[in-house]
Amino acid sequence: MVSSPNAKRPAKSGNARTSKQLPLAPSQRARPSRPPFQSAPVQAAPPRTRSINPKGLTVCAIAAFCFSTYGTYLTVKQSKNLSVPDDVSDRFHKTAPTYDANVELTERIMRISKKREELGNGNGSKSLPTSAEQQQSCTFDTVIQTMGLCSLPDPVSYLKHLGTLVEPERGEILLLEHGRSHYRWLNKLLDDLAAAHADRHGCWWNRDIGEIVRQSGLEIVESKRWHMGTTWRFILRRKEGAGRGEKDLGLAEVSEREENGDGAAKSAMGWLGWGAEKS
Repeated sequence: MVSSPNAKRPAKSGNARTSKQLPLAPSQRARPSRPPFQSAPVQAAPPRTRSINPKGLTVCAIAAFCFSTYGTYLTVKQSKNLSVPDDVSDRFHKTAPTYDANVELTERIMRISKKREELGNGNGSKSLPTSAEQQQSCTFDTVIQTMGLCSLPDPVSYLKHLGTLVEPERGEILLLEHGRSHYRWLNKLLDDLAAAHADRHGCWWNRDIGEIVRQSGLEIVESKRWHMGTTWRFILRRKEGAGRGEKDLGLAEVSEREENGDGAAKSAMGWLGWGAEKS
């Protein structure tokens, strides 16, 4: 059967109509929020190192040497022209207010306080008051003398007097002094500047402590030296007869080797050994 052209066609379903609709345009997405731009911190450039000019350093070293040499020459020349008496005790009144401060650094470097402790003499120790009659009639087991022979006009007589103050049999004199060295070049320097040093500080720093001890007639029980021979330590006693227990000082043999061993004695053959004095 042929249908007529005017016949109604069957209605299409809703799903069919939807499938032919155009797709919706995509919506724009919101842009993400960004933190504000921050520039990186600028690092400071490291300081530029400046190299030392070798020529300038050499010139400065030569100039310092020339000035120090000329200053030493003027000081030695002035010292030799001074006329200073053996008794310089009047200088003590001038140096007393600042003396401790002037020698504090030197004594600390040379460890003089340690040497005093070994002798049993503490700084600032107070002496007990005694009457003149008691001092004349008593003797002592130990007498300590430190850094005083350089300032006395007659150190030999002073040591002899100390010998009369100790017990004849067991009394000892502990002596710590400074004076001449083992080496001629250092002794020459001490001699050239001795007058100027004595005029300023009241101290003759070039005295031969070993010879002073010999002339005193005391018996040397023990002797020791430090600081190139300029620091002397003795244990002395009364001499109970000629030749009894007497020990020679031996300036060339009594040296730093007693403190540091034989190695220090061999240093006399090294660069510090030239000009060593022989007894």
